[in-house]
Amino acid sequence: MNKRILIIGGGFIGKNLSLAFKNSGYRVRLFDKQNIQKDLKKFDQNQEIEYFRGDFLDQYDLDRTLKDADYVYHCLSTTTPNTSNKNIIYDIDSNLKGTINLLQLLKKNKNRYIVFCSSGGTVYGQNKYANEDSPLNPSCSYGVIKISIEKYIIMFSMLYGLKYQILRLSNPYGAFQNYLQGQGVITTLIQKAISGDTFYLFGNKDIKKDYIYIEDLSEIAKNLLEKNIWNTTINVGSGKPTSLEDIINILEKIHNKPITIQNDSQKEHDVQNICLNNSKLLNFLPSTKFTPISEGIRKCYFRMLSE
Repeated sequence: MNKRILIIGGGFIGKNLSLAFKNSGYRVRLFDKQNIQKDLKKFDQNQEIEYFRGDFLDQYDLDRTLKDADYVYHCLSTTTPNTSNKNIIYDIDSNLKGTINLLQLLKKNKNRYIVFCSSGGTVYGQNKYANEDSPLNPSCSYGVIKISIEKYIIMFSMLYGLKYQILRLSNPYGAFQNYLQGQGVITTLIQKAISGDTFYLFGNKDIKKDYIYIEDLSEIAKNLLEKNIWNTTINVGSGKPTSLEDIINILEKIHNKPITIQNDSQKEHDVQNICLNNSKLLNFLPSTKFTPISEGIRKCYFRMLSE
């Protein structure tokens, strides 16, 4: 394949997408402010991924990386659900304004295709089985900004012919997740189990959310691109809610000893129960298989144990 995939954001999702597309024969360009080449060195030994180091908020950096890109994947976020409410103005400036600048450059450079990694875990708020038409009631700035970006992408599509996929992701977990910064409850729990440190439980063990193994997410993203599905919003999740108690029980069996847990107050932004209805996704990709959460946790555990 000669198509070039530009992935903006070399974090957890961006790294995994870059490897999935590279391994499928695409030309991959990965853009990030940090030096991420070293993180992928053992997975990109032949240096097939093209790395661009630059600032998402710098128009020149962004403009030069868009050259010859057939498809643009926007996976970058400067905040998390946990941090976004602490500085909402920064969230707006760095994520919303930055993305509008990106959209204007896409228009100028005649890049026609964008895939935006939105957040099914935050945009709906409390919803036990949210579909793409469910009300949007985020409790954190992170979710509000994701919705705003979605709306601007759709506006650029209507006005300027931009083609888009908006992927509302559930709660992905797996390789490259930054558990040291509290990214992802599953990998954070695994890290605490391996290190013997205390896991601070915000809320209670009955919280149920939809989790998706990152390799499944990457495969779905690649398949949606190859199906040539555009101008639509799709929930990307396993469609199966799992409680925190079940995750702890699975991990303790793998670890073969109990995890030290201390209850703490619930975070004000945290969505207690959210599961994504993935019927639309399965209508597009009926053969999609999801890694059982017990298997996904086992893979994560032994990978992190060997690091």
